[in-house]
Amino acid sequence: MFTIYGWWTGKSWSYKTALFLLSINPFISISAALLYMSAPIEYGFAKSIYMYWSSFGASILAFIIYYWYLRKPHVRKYLGVRVNS
Repeated sequence: MFTIYGWWTGKSWSYKTALFLLSINPFISISAALLYMSAPIEYGFAKSIYMYWSSFGASILAFIIYYWYLRKPHVRKYLGVRVNS
């Protein structure tokens, strides 16, 4: 929510914050998947293991899309980030 406010108002700090959050999201997703995989079978988490791996895949896809969009010159200009020509 904090980053969205920065995007909406064109704050330059939101660019770096968004890139940081996007880059740690896949690691959090894979950590959660591995944590659920290591749980005892009695807890029943193994039944939905594909959901955790699909969450990891979705976070990778979101990273690619957001990174591609944030690197566009007009977005960087709006956020006040230096545009390399």
